[in-house]
Amino acid sequence: MALSTLTQLSNLISQSVATLERISTETGIALPDLDNPNLAVESEVLRTNAAAIEAARVIAAAGLQLAALTMPPKDYVFEVVFGAHLAASLRVCVEANATEILRDAGPNGLHADKIAEKSHIDGGKLARIMRHLASHHIYREVAPDTFANNRLSATLDTEKPVAELFSDPDNKHTGTSDAFPAAAAWTLDLWSKAACNLWETLKDPEAGFSNEAIDSTWHRTLGINVPFHRWFEQPPQRKLRTLFGIAIKGYAEMNPPSTILDAFPWASLPKGAVVVDVGGGIGSAALLLAQKHPHLRVIVQDLPESWEVQFPEVNQSGQVTFEGHDFFTPQPVHNASVFFLRYIVHNWSDPYARKILTHLRGAATRDTTLVVVDHILPYACPQETIPPDVAALSEALDTAAPPLLPNFGAANALGHSLDTLTFPQMLVNLNAQERNIGHLKQLLESCGWKLQQVVRIEGSSGFYQPLRAVPA
Repeated sequence: MALSTLTQLSNLISQSVATLERISTETGIALPDLDNPNLAVESEVLRTNAAAIEAARVIAAAGLQLAALTMPPKDYVFEVVFGAHLAASLRVCVEANATEILRDAGPNGLHADKIAEKSHIDGGKLARIMRHLASHHIYREVAPDTFANNRLSATLDTEKPVAELFSDPDNKHTGTSDAFPAAAAWTLDLWSKAACNLWETLKDPEAGFSNEAIDSTWHRTLGINVPFHRWFEQPPQRKLRTLFGIAIKGYAEMNPPSTILDAFPWASLPKGAVVVDVGGGIGSAALLLAQKHPHLRVIVQDLPESWEVQFPEVNQSGQVTFEGHDFFTPQPVHNASVFFLRYIVHNWSDPYARKILTHLRGAATRDTTLVVVDHILPYACPQETIPPDVAALSEALDTAAPPLLPNFGAANALGHSLDTLTFPQMLVNLNAQERNIGHLKQLLESCGWKLQQVVRIEGSSGFYQPLRAVPA
């Protein structure tokens, strides 16, 4: 007799929990503790051990699928319906510096009135907001209306003194060692607000079918009629540009550090080989490559206004150079061993992405490799329904066994959130998109590139996975 889905999911959780406990015992590294706000990487086994990370992902996928299976259907759907309210509650706590205030308060926590007093907001309302979050395990209510940090809320800690946060709010995220709080703040601001108008944009007879960036939901919500990147360059947006520069770093830090270094066998390139970081911003990827592979010559291309903040280390040896270039115009470097595109293609709809990729193909030699680092959206359908040529390329992407969804379901759904609603604002704000492997294959082929392989990065869950292409 076949086991029910309920039993299969329960068994998966039991088996994976046993794996976690075994690894914890063998390594002497603790299991996660939701109430512990200590986020030191070495403090939890599932943040340091590959097998533990995989077991934890199965537990999360099965647990969330169990919730979908066992909760009353309307209750489960309403959790999604009210998702925007949860994000709005979290933004209140981010802007009120609640995490940092509670950090100073210690494990006994602080009454909501005391937290609110520092931010000049209503304590009763803040208590309701924080209880909403605590019910979703962000913060914990230790006594009526009294809250403390936990494992999740601690991720929002800028580690700055509370007095400094209130005296200099414009620089809240500047100079922080962990850029994740900036990524959260960036996403919770204008981008979440714009998401509420997605339906109105899709129903518009012109904007709904447009690939133009100025026809995004974000543009309609704010009444802006210039492309996002042009608006972003304007002097009044300097504060947002600073936040974005930090936020993108925090976003990158959510991926394994090896994502860039393992994207290509850089050591195999000859001394003096040219790597062009197209749209490389302030040179963060270039710095990493230059430090690890001093035999390479790296050219960072971007619009000059992107370099308000630079890494001085990359210019000391002349190994890394900055070159002003608009990637919608012909590529000036014709001797590149590698064209490197990190977090670029997903910012643009297909017609614009084709312009970028076609210009690179026109400048490529027969030995040039194109390396693209973007989120590859995993299919939720069974593997056997995917065309064989696409399925072969998908082998580097982790696939879960039944009864879990092949893409690990809600435990691995962040990419779909990125694609439609949030950071870095694909559909809602840029009218662009994350893509699945089949779409990427077609896009590259239409520009004269052949998708050669998707590179497996351990611990990434397919979250920003590199791919390599060569001239067709």
